[in-house]
Amino acid sequence: MRRCRLATVAAAVAALAVFAAPYPAAAQEPLIQGKTLNQWVAQLKAKSPENRVEAAEALGASKDARAVDALLAALRDRNSDVRRSSAISLGKIADRKAAPGLIGATGDLDDLVRDTAADSLGAIGAPAVEALLAAAKAPGWRVRSGAAKALGIIKDARAVPALLALLTDSNDEVAAMASGALSGMGGPAVEALKRAFDSANPELRYAAGAALAEARPPEVDFLLGRLRSEQPLVRREPPTRFR
Repeated sequence: MRRCRLATVAAAVAALAVFAAPYPAAAQEPLIQGKTLNQWVAQLKAKSPENRVEAAEALGASKDARAVDALLAALRDRNSDVRRSSAISLGKIADRKAAPGLIGATGDLDDLVRDTAADSLGAIGAPAVEALLAAAKAPGWRVRSGAAKALGIIKDARAVPALLALLTDSNDEVAAMASGALSGMGGPAVEALKRAFDSANPELRYAAGAALAEARPPEVDFLLGRLRSEQPLVRREPPTRFR
């Protein structure tokens, strides 16, 4: 009898527990380094640059595409460290819609911001190529240089004609960036450089030869022999490796 009563009490307690249990809690926003994504987005507008940098870095660590718009806005922050951290984070997220904003950041007056923006465009990869090809024709030399760097990182064959055109850019930094980009692309780029080496334009021949020297195709020694004989015909001073 006692066992029967105990069983009845246990069943009643179990039933009460079921009715007393709360409804399942709604799914909570996951935390990123102790805060929600929205909290970090809000912190991007903090007064302290250090706090804004912290927020940009945390949003990059999240790799959440919902943070892209806030980070794009932060590319215009008055503090260069915030702009650089935002550019880095956009590269970590690598969402194609960040490409136009990052291209704009390649025109930043701060060298580190420009370089970081180009690197992040490279991280976005093929989806950024069309926008970068347009940027390669931008009036500002900084943007053209950043486009050349990013295209060199991506190594997409579609970029070869644009990079060849930049070999004779009026700005030496742009030309050097295009040369480095082409020399690292291999295959189609090397073949295009060989054709450019036979151009009637002596400056293009020299620039193509400089890029080939870095790419080191099998026939490079023969090509460089021709290049040395043509140095007086070109505008730029020969790079150290040809002296």
